Amino acid sequence: MIAAAPTAGLKYEPDSMSKLLIAGWLPPTDEYQTTLTHFPGNNVHPPYPTHGYFFATMSVYREDKLVAQLHSPGCDETGSVRFDLDVAVGLLPPFSGMMLVEYHHTKGIPLEVYTAHVHRKTGSYFACNITPVVGSDIYPNFRATHMENVLFMPGLAFRPEIETSIVLLNPFKVKFSYQLHLIFGDATQQQSEALELKPMSLRCYPLETIFPRCSEKSARFEGRTSLCVTSQYKQISYLMQRDRETGIVTTLDHLHAYVLH
Repeated sequence: MIAAAPTAGLKYEPDSMSKLLIAGWLPPTDEYQTTLTHFPGNNVHPPYPTHGYFFATMSVYREDKLVAQLHSPGCDETGSVRFDLDVAVGLLPPFSGMMLVEYHHTKGIPLEVYTAHVHRKTGSYFACNITPVVGSDIYPNFRATHMENVLFMPGLAFRPEIETSIVLLNPFKVKFSYQLHLIFGDATQQQSEALELKPMSLRCYPLETIFPRCSEKSARFEGRTSLCVTSQYKQISYLMQRDRETGIVTTLDHLHAYVLH
């Protein structure tokens, strides 16, 4: 495990702080250089507080094992929180895993955190948000009107040259059960068996391994096909598209919550 202690330099007032737990996918470390750089000052303005204090700890999991941990120095709204995953896992054998970030921030300031992934051989780049798991309490009405255990990705486009996959994370310390559904343009659907994830682990697989010939059926509806993931409780799921010839990820985006009105 690699660790670095956070540095002090600003006044820390525990009663003024909130803690947000966020999680994201770490792509294969031998293929991608991954960094997280967050500028909290983007949201330090009215109607939110105009000054703040920020620091974070990143834990990296391979399968269900903690393999590295990094701590950022504290900063105010003029600074940044940054993690370079090569520092954390550069000496480990290549793997794909999960990033779990415990982000401490001044109460009332929202956080929108993204990771950047650069393909080592070509310089190809993609970015993706890492998703709140616990502690997002700034917009209670939003949380009350969304079913966060039912997520969708509409308008799937299956192509022979593109492999479309689902990435599911379990950032909890309990077993996680879920089910995958494809909904086609004629309102018919296919669904998987009930599947499971071990605590603190992830699963990534092409949709065609769960739904054989799904691309043929979807083609009849010109992209009018949606993916739905249902689960026991709040989930973090991503749709990933990868070029079959080069293996390069072209798209990674989180699935979207169902809204109740």
